[in-house]
Amino acid sequence: MLKSKIVLSVIIFLFLFSSTSFLKNETRIIEKNINFIKLNINNLQKKIYEAKIEYHYLSSPANLDKEIKLFGTDYIPISKSNIYQNLDEFLVEQKKISKTEERYVEKEK
Repeated sequence: MLKSKIVLSVIIFLFLFSSTSFLKNETRIIEKNINFIKLNINNLQKKIYEAKIEYHYLSSPANLDKEIKLFGTDYIPISKSNIYQNLDEFLVEQKKISKTEERYVEKEK
């Protein structure tokens, strides 16, 4: 009876000891991932903040007026079709233009 209690106690102890080690390692991995994601979030928030500051500075009417006068040329507004919302739209449009130019060059030959 005493021997079976000792064996059972040792088995329970070993199980709890190994499960504690496993949980500790998993928790450490999760904490590293959380810290990595927090760092990425902070970097992205910093980039957004800088982009907002740059946008507000560059798009203020006084600064635009200064830049136009600096160039010394007449201001000609851009048509809405030449304004792209992001880089992907611009690249897609450039691919279309380059494909049509390739066809035009092939027809000339």
